[in-house]
Amino acid sequence: MADQILPGSVVVGVDGSESSGWALQWALQESRRRSLPLALLHTDDHEAETSAGPGDRVLEDALEAARRDGPDVQTAAHHRVGHPAGILVQATTTAATVVLGAGAHAVVERAVLGSVSHQVATHGHCPVVVVRHRASEDGAGAGQIVLALDDSESSTPAVEYAFAAASRQQLELTAVHAWWREYLGGVMAYSPWEGDWSEVAQELKQMMEHALAGWCEKYPDVTVHRHLVRGHAVQMLVQESEGAALLVVGSRGHGGFPGLLLGSVSNGLLQHADCPVAVVHQLPDVGP
Repeated sequence: MADQILPGSVVVGVDGSESSGWALQWALQESRRRSLPLALLHTDDHEAETSAGPGDRVLEDALEAARRDGPDVQTAAHHRVGHPAGILVQATTTAATVVLGAGAHAVVERAVLGSVSHQVATHGHCPVVVVRHRASEDGAGAGQIVLALDDSESSTPAVEYAFAAASRQQLELTAVHAWWREYLGGVMAYSPWEGDWSEVAQELKQMMEHALAGWCEKYPDVTVHRHLVRGHAVQMLVQESEGAALLVVGSRGHGGFPGLLLGSVSNGLLQHADCPVAVVHQLPDVGP
């Protein structure tokens, strides 16, 4: 098994579970789309008692599956000892993308994987994609990449990532800005409101156009839809992304995610989204 992970690889965490198998298949497709090497990474909290421990068997099985399903992809297997989240965060410093699985049904499994994926998504340096079994390919986001758009500067890498992903996969892109704001006596509150929000809506539409400016010209092959929706950010984004190929969210934001840091929103999306979720911090200068 290889020792050093090649810089610019698509790194996928494997643990022998069904959800890591979904992540492996997604990572294989991403490596093929971008002509990047694939690194299979298994972690243990402690050294195995024998030279051929469970970690070795997990990697051997994953490597066999990868070579069977992606013979054209340059693939290597890696084993690391230590805390899984810490090792995966370290991998994000040189990877093009880190891909993780998320349990679909088991409550305990989901809690554990949610904790790891939340830590990696929060502290990672490259895009982190969390993959779960897709209940359906039907829904509002079917056949599309969905972008969670906010008005912060940190959203720019997510916008670029979403356009590039849509172009590579020849899919349409839906940019969604979720908001639920009203001002009472100079204080921002969050509650239903039946007043005339036409001016606010117009300002938000202009914000969306500003955030997307230039990217439509750079990716003329991508058809872009703009959705301005009112409601809780996580709930609205989950609804908009039902059946989507991918939901893309920035590292942190306000506007669409008022008062919330990455942890609160991304954790909700990672737990409830019906499609793979990409949390984008910054884009490494590797590959197409």
